Amino acid sequence: MKILATTLGKHRDFLSMTLNLGYIISLSITTAFFFCACSYYAEVPKILFPPLWGVIVGTTSVGTEISDLIDRTLGLGYMKGSFTFFPFYRCPLLSWYFNEKNLELSHIEKIKEAFY
Repeated sequence: MKILATTLGKHRDFLSMTLNLGYIISLSITTAFFFCACSYYAEVPKILFPPLWGVIVGTTSVGTEISDLIDRTLGLGYMKGSFTFFPFYRCPLLSWYFNEKNLELSHIEKIKEAFY
């Protein structure tokens, strides 16, 4: 499924390169899809796999698009981009830890935990 999600994430090349929209406009489109998928998934009363994979595809698309934007448009390269965004990588984990007092993944029972 991860391979499928990564392959579907390549649609960003279609948006940015084939349609010549550029990385900023195509990032806006994929970010809108990602937030719609997350909003829908947050409203589902239990864990369902089609909405979950919508979020995973959205995550793959937005993440790759941001990486390309940092490397190709901003010219920072992957190393500088990684260090620049490192504090943002920690935010979801810190939020989860401070809200739930653990980072266990062994049994996700609440939709809120899955959303983190």
